[in-house]
Amino acid sequence: MLPPLREDLLLVPGPLARNGSPTWTIHDPASNRFFRIGWFSFEIISRWPLGNAAAIADAVAAQTTLTPSVADVEQVGRTLRHNMLLQITNPDDLAWLTQKAQAGHHHWGRWLLHNYLFLRIPLLHPDRLLDRLLPWCGWLFTSGFLLVVLLSALVGLLLIGRQWDYFSTTLLHSWVEGDLLPYGIALVLSKSLHELGHALVAKRYGCRVPVMGVAILMLWPVLFSETSEAWRLPQRRQRLAVGAAGMLAELALAAVASLAWSLLPDGPLRNATFFLVTVTWILTLAVNLNPLMRFDGYFLLSDWLEWVNLQERSFALGRWFVRETLFGWGDPPPERLPAGRRRFLIGFALSTWLYRFFLFLGIALLVYHFFFKILGLFLFGVEMVYFILGPIRREVGVWFGRRQSMRVNGHTLVTGTIVLTLMTGLLLPWLNSVEAPATLRAVQHTRIFSPQAARLETALPPVGQTVEAGTLLARLHVPDLNHREERLQREIELLQWQIAVSGQDRELLEQGQSLQEQLASRLTELESTRKEQRLLTLTAPFTAVVVERLPDAAPGVWVGDGEALLRLVDPGTAVVEAFIAGNHPGIAPHAEAVFYAETPDVSPLPCRLESMDLVNTQRLTEPELASRYGGPILVREEQREELWPREAHFRITLVPQISLPPLSQLLRGTVVITIPPESPASRLWQHLSAMLLRESGF
Repeated sequence: MLPPLREDLLLVPGPLARNGSPTWTIHDPASNRFFRIGWFSFEIISRWPLGNAAAIADAVAAQTTLTPSVADVEQVGRTLRHNMLLQITNPDDLAWLTQKAQAGHHHWGRWLLHNYLFLRIPLLHPDRLLDRLLPWCGWLFTSGFLLVVLLSALVGLLLIGRQWDYFSTTLLHSWVEGDLLPYGIALVLSKSLHELGHALVAKRYGCRVPVMGVAILMLWPVLFSETSEAWRLPQRRQRLAVGAAGMLAELALAAVASLAWSLLPDGPLRNATFFLVTVTWILTLAVNLNPLMRFDGYFLLSDWLEWVNLQERSFALGRWFVRETLFGWGDPPPERLPAGRRRFLIGFALSTWLYRFFLFLGIALLVYHFFFKILGLFLFGVEMVYFILGPIRREVGVWFGRRQSMRVNGHTLVTGTIVLTLMTGLLLPWLNSVEAPATLRAVQHTRIFSPQAARLETALPPVGQTVEAGTLLARLHVPDLNHREERLQREIELLQWQIAVSGQDRELLEQGQSLQEQLASRLTELESTRKEQRLLTLTAPFTAVVVERLPDAAPGVWVGDGEALLRLVDPGTAVVEAFIAGNHPGIAPHAEAVFYAETPDVSPLPCRLESMDLVNTQRLTEPELASRYGGPILVREEQREELWPREAHFRITLVPQISLPPLSQLLRGTVVITIPPESPASRLWQHLSAMLLRESGF
C-alpha cells in the first residue's frame, strides 16, 4: 500500500503549459514551498487514495487517454516522498525522515561557513498591515499614475542629459570623496520601497506575504519580502507583475527624483535627490535586471518563458553538454526539448557559470582586503574552496568515477589533444623573453628654470642651437635685488663708521656689541643678495642642443618663479631605462634586448643590458611610466606627490647598440629582453611565489 498524501497540502490550478496542456500547483504550507505538476502527474495524484500503484495505473488508463505504468506511479511516489509530501505511516519512513532532518542540522562552524555570504533574518509579519494599507494604495495601480511617472522620467532624463557634464562630475566627485552615508540612506529607502512594491502587488492578487526582513547578501544587508505564493497565480501576467513590482517601484522613485534634481535649486534637498537618482537607476538596471543571479531579472525571465526551475534545468543540460562534448558518453539529455530551447538553456548555464566564477573570485578578493589579514586569508580560502574549486572538484569527481566507461572516440581524441597541447605549452621551456615598460632618453638632459620672478635682460637661444658648457643662456634682472644691495651697502658703511668712531662717543661706545651684531647681519644679507643675483645669470651646464624654448620670450618680458625657460639635451648619448615587475633571475648580464617605442615611426632599437638593481625601486623616477600620467606602472598616492609603485619593480639600464640621431624628447615604449628559455609554468610559479611572499607579511 502507498502512504497517503499529507492532509494539509493545497492543490490549485496553474497556468497552461507551453503546449496548451493544463498544470496544477501543490502548495506545502509547512515549508511554504510550491511544486508545479503537469496533467500526467495530476491524474496519478488525484487517484492516490486508491493506495496501490497498479490500481492507480489501471484507473488512469481506464478513465483518461493516458497509459501510465506501475513504474510511472512509483516514480511519482518517490518524488512525493523525497519532497516530504506523504504521511509517515511506518517506522522505516519515520527513521528516514529523522535521518534527513538530522542531516540538515550542521555544526555551527560549518553553518557559518556556508551562510556568511547569504543569511536571512525575519523581522516582521506584514500580512495584516498590508491588508489595511492596500485600500489606500489603489491610486498606484491606475493609468493616470503610470502616465505621470512616464512623463516625469522622460522630462527628468532629458533635463539631466542637457547638464550631463555637471551630473557626471558630481557623481565622480562623490565617489572620489568616498562619502558612503548618503548612498547608504538612499539605498535603504529605495530597497524598502522595492520590497513594499513586491508585497503590495502580491497582496492585490490575493497572495499571502508571511514575512519581511533583512538578508545578509555578500556581506551587505538587503531587505527581502516573502512573495513565493505568487506561484499560486494561474496567469503569467500576474506573476510577472509581482516579479517586476519592486523594480517598477524603484524606477518610479528614480523618475520623480530625476525630475526633482533637475528643477530644485542647489541645497541639501537637491543633493538628497541626486543620491536617489544614482542609486535607483544604477542598481535597478545593473543588479536587479541581471538574470545570471537569482534576483528579479532571473524570476522575470523564468516567468516570461514559462520555464519552471530555469536554473536547475539549465545547469543539468549544461553539465550534460560539457560531458558529451569532452567524452561523448552517449547519455540521453536530462529532458527532451526542442533544439532551440536546448541551445538557449545550455548557453544560459555556461554564461551563468562564467559570470559566477568571476563574481565569486571578486568577492574572495574583496573579503581578503576588507578584513584584517588573518581573517581575510581564511575567508579568501573559504570562497575559493567552497564556491569556486568545490563545484569544479565535484564535476571532476563525476568524470573520474565514470572513467571505466570512457572509450576512444572523436570527442575523447579532441579532448586529449587539447589537454596534451595545453600541458605541453605549459611545461615546455619556450618563453625566451620578458617585457618591461621603458623610456628612451638622452643621458644628459635638463630644464632651465627661472629661480624667481624676474625680467629677461637677454634673448634666449633659439631651438636647435648648440651651446657649449658655460655658455650664457639668459640673464635675468630683479630690480628689488639692486635696490636691496644699494640699501645694504649704505647701511654697512654707516655701521662701519659708527664702530670706527665709537671710542670718541660714549653713547656709541655703549652700543658697540649691538653695532657689531647688526654689521654681521647686514654683511650676511648682502652676501645672500649677491648670491641671488649670481643665480639670475643662467649658463649651460654641459654641451647640449636647445630642444625647447619658452615662447614669446624676449628682452623685457617678465617670467614667473620656477617657469621653464629652456630644455637642453646632449644629443651624443642615449640610454634606455626599464622597470621590470618582479625579480627575474633568468636575466643574464649584458643580455640582448630590443626597445619598441610607442611612436610607430621609430624603428626598433637593439640594446644591451648594462645594469640591473638588486633592490626594488621605492620611488618611480620616470613619471611618464606612472599610471597617474597614462603609463603602465600602477602607483599609489603618497605625500609630496611622489610616485610609489604598488608592486615590486626593478630598474634596468640598457645602452643602444647603434648610433641614434639627436633625441629631442623622451620616448616611451617597451623593451623586450632575451633570457634563457623557460616554461610558462615556471614563470607562473615565480609570480605566485612573489605574490605569496609579498602578502605573507603580518
